Amino acid sequence: MQTELDDDTLNRVVDTVNEVCRGIGGNMDQDSLLMLTCLQLAYNLDKVSALLESLDGRLNDLKPSDVYK
Repeated sequence: MQTELDDDTLNRVVDTVNEVCRGIGGNMDQDSLLMLTCLQLAYNLDKVSALLESLDGRLNDLKPSDVYK
């Protein structure tokens, strides 16, 4: 299958799918597996977004003299 994903991105997606598969066993149909994988990706994106927002807040609180020492 051809995708526009670069190899590193595709490998990360495949790793996420494999992680979900290991966690649920082998008795799940493809649609359910895809849904769980999408939920896992959404959860991971939400965690990253929260971390970035926290980091942004901390960086905004810094004074220029703290950054350029």
